Amino acid sequence: MFSFESEVIDATVKKLINGLDYRQEIVNEINVRFLDFTLSFFREIVEAKLNDEPITAKRISLFIRE
Repeated sequence: MFSFESEVIDATVKKLINGLDYRQEIVNEINVRFLDFTLSFFREIVEAKLNDEPITAKRISLFIRE
């Protein structure tokens, strides 16, 4: 089974070997990781609000380190 990361690596290596521009693969990977982090972060915030829990710096810093 292939992961998204391995597919990006494969596509990047193939482009490098063929002398093609690989930068779009890297930009897409960065965008996917950022989107995933952002959605997870806001999900954590919404969950805290729905459960009437405080959103503290400690809670957020623990989330960011994961």
